[in-house]
Amino acid sequence: MVDLYSMVCRYDAEKNRWNGVKWITHEAVTGTFAYMSTGSVMLTACAMAGAVLPDWIEGDPLAAMDYKTWRGRHRRFSHWPLLYVFLLFLLYTAWPWNGSDFQQFFSWVFIGALCHIAEDSVCGKVPLLTPGSRVGWKLFTVGSFTEYILGVLLVLLIFTAGALLPAM
Repeated sequence: MVDLYSMVCRYDAEKNRWNGVKWITHEAVTGTFAYMSTGSVMLTACAMAGAVLPDWIEGDPLAAMDYKTWRGRHRRFSHWPLLYVFLLFLLYTAWPWNGSDFQQFFSWVFIGALCHIAEDSVCGKVPLLTPGSRVGWKLFTVGSFTEYILGVLLVLLIFTAGALLPAM
């Protein structure tokens, strides 16, 4: 099992930075979006769990036996948005108890994963129609100062939009 704490808090001396801190951006942006959308702390927590799910599925790159092999698999099947759209579809068509807590919780986990994929698409390429297809932009380097500034600005934008929209 992957130790989530060590993935978030491990210091990479070779690169002179903390490894995994980028999850903070996923958590902050997705958490703000979820809370401003639902007003629910529980559903926000579900979305925040989903916000790290695609990377968590792939495992810890520093613990991988071969980093190049891990890197070659990174952002493939676990970052394929149609997987989570399909799971949402199943949740709302095959699940007999519409509106149940179970349905809401897993909906927000999958929405959090979709947010993660959208966030990753601005700092690299992610799959779109197939797990092997790659689309996206490299607007900044993961873990850079630019990432955190853009993350803070996005949180402020979401918070402001969420605060203004109900008043309209």
